[in-house]
Amino acid sequence: MIICFDVLTGIAGDMLVASLVDAGVDFEYIKSNIDLLGLDVKLELKEKFVNGIKAKNFIVNTHEKKRHFGNYHRHYHRTFKDIKELILKSSLNQNVKEMSIKIFEKIAQAEANIHSITVDNVGFHEVGADDSIVDIVSFSLCIDYLKPEAIYFSPLLDGRGFTKSMHGVIPVPAPAVLEIARLNNIPIGTTDINSELITPTGIGITAAVSQGFLQMPQVQIEKIGYGSGTKDLQIPNLVRAIIGEKKLTSKKGYVAIFANIDDMTGEKMALACEKIMQSGASDVYFTPIYMKKGRPAYKIGVIASYEKLENIVESIFRCTSTIGVRFVHLDKIEMNREVEIVNQNSELRLKISSYRDIKRLKVEFEDLKKLIK
Repeated sequence: MIICFDVLTGIAGDMLVASLVDAGVDFEYIKSNIDLLGLDVKLELKEKFVNGIKAKNFIVNTHEKKRHFGNYHRHYHRTFKDIKELILKSSLNQNVKEMSIKIFEKIAQAEANIHSITVDNVGFHEVGADDSIVDIVSFSLCIDYLKPEAIYFSPLLDGRGFTKSMHGVIPVPAPAVLEIARLNNIPIGTTDINSELITPTGIGITAAVSQGFLQMPQVQIEKIGYGSGTKDLQIPNLVRAIIGEKKLTSKKGYVAIFANIDDMTGEKMALACEKIMQSGASDVYFTPIYMKKGRPAYKIGVIASYEKLENIVESIFRCTSTIGVRFVHLDKIEMNREVEIVNQNSELRLKISSYRDIKRLKVEFEDLKKLIK
């Protein structure tokens, strides 16, 4: 199962969470786990129609927002070290802790560069608030709940103009957004919208979990979730979570498929070749190779038609210990082939191969074997 996030009209932590809840993540599961952080918050999930599209709105109500500005500011000012300790001391499971800290670390590194301080001493303002902490941990809970094999995002587009922050008025895209993009090789552009569309929390999450920024690949869609933002824009302020099984592109022609394997015996490799051949391969072979540190290993190679690619890949994963395969398109020129039966009684077949004025004749060896007593 993979998740494709369509974020062409903006990305923020609450929007990502809302889209995944709309796609099937149990909201009560999120609420019960957020309680483990010990924060004074109350979570709500509301429906919101955006340009006629029914979406979910993930809301974090915090007690601190009702306080006067002085306490509001002081409570919001947490360092990366403070947030890390808060998460580590909780009873959240290890996967959720690690992902949440990884997201905060992406943001902290960018802030450290901008303000010329160490990562642990980065003082979060908006991102250090209870609602932002909840957004990031809730997203990590959603991913742990769904356990996708891969997560992809559409290309990121921010708005233009200016926005307010605890440091005053800053340009859009915000400095933290641009720095996170730079540090993590995230392609980013802008669109003709006079508003901030990408928040540091949103791109921080993206930097931590994305395995690619591309238009939606071939997916057999199972669920779609819509998460709304808080702004009313001239474009629909939505994130779409598209969940399903990735399908290999259907093409004609042939492919060569390869995998390097260093923890299987020759006997097991031979059996794997038989099984892969049965799954529809035109040819299967393996050769001895040496990998890094001089380790002896095998390279398995498979020739197959594109139509058989999914079956072949599944068979390789099922029959070998590899965790990844490579494949390339092949252009193939073949001789014309036909078979003639030259002896009806013994079904002795003659294979005839030809190309232009070239002609080859060969008796089928398997038929000859039957004649040998």
